[in-house]
This record gives sequence, C-alpha cells and structure tokens, in this order.
Amino acid sequence: MVEVHQDDFYGTAERSLLRAFASNLKVALAVKCSVELVSGCRWEHLKRTRERYDDHLLIVPNAKYGRKILETLGLEFCKPAPVPTTISSLPSVEDDEALVGDEILNYRRSLGLLRYLEKDRWDLSYDCHELSCFNSTPTRGAMQIMKKTARYVKGTMDLAIRFPRGDGKIDCIDVSSDANWAGCR
Repeated sequence: MVEVHQDDFYGTAERSLLRAFASNLKVALAVKCSVELVSGCRWEHLKRTRERYDDHLLIVPNAKYGRKILETLGLEFCKPAPVPTTISSLPSVEDDEALVGDEILNYRRSLGLLRYLEKDRWDLSYDCHELSCFNSTPTRGAMQIMKKTARYVKGTMDLAIRFPRGDGKIDCIDVSSDANWAGCR
C-alpha cells in the first residue's frame, strides 16, 4: 500500500519490497529522505501524529485545532458533550437570523478548523458537511450547532483512528519525501 500526499510517500509492505520501491523511486525523483519506521515509532506528518506498532497504526489528530475552535468560540471552559450533535433542529437560512461582524468571522474560522479535523475524525463528517452549507450566510442556529459540535470535540480530543495490520506481513513502514515545499524539517 502506498499513501501519497503531494510531495510525500508512505508505504507499507515487506521490507525487501519497500527497499526495491524506494530504489526505483530514487531513479525517477530526487528523493531527499528515506526513513524506515519500526514498531514504537512516532512521527508527525500533515500536522497529525502517527504511531506505528506491530499490530496497528494510529493516526492521532492534532488537539491544537480542537483547542483553537473552542478558543475562537469562547468555549475554553465549557462542559464537554458526550455525543455528536444532531442537525435536525437546525432552522433554514430563510427562517433564521444571520450572524453579523465578528460572529461571521468566528463561524467561518471554526468551520475551517473543523474541516481540518474532519479528515481524521470521521465522527465529525456529518456535522461538518451540514455546517458548511451555512458558510456563505452563517445564522444563529448554525452557530448554536457549531458550539454544540465544539463541545463534542472538547470531550473527544483523545480519539484516534486505528488501522489494524491485517493478514499481510508488514514488517516496516518506509517514509520518503521528494521535496520540501513548505520548508518543514
């Protein structure tokens, strides 16, 4: 399996296959780094922490984005919500009062952060999709749902995605990068 992100490759396979793949890749691209990650390794990529173990891989979203949502909405000290929100009570744009000024900015900023978290937090997908429908004209009702979603994020910041190893014989993960466009180290 190979995962490609613009200028980065992640691959899982038997060690000999990964080394052959990396050698062929170096012929076609100017690969700057190649790192084998063994069990117990922890690394960050695309602002997500990944942890590799013998029987699984964890992808842990960066809690910083959840904290920024709470800060933007003034909910740093709120009580966490144990379950995701339900959108069924959300009024239509025509029936609800539009947000004004900084409220619009805070709604859109929070939505952007939520959309970033959604990539690794599939439990946020539905809320994120529905709240995105109000991005052009945020309403008071949509902001209420945004705040409920933020409270849920607060209570679940320690969730991660676990990918079990399965039946395949994966004895390492090889990480290669062919460029450093963002200036990351």
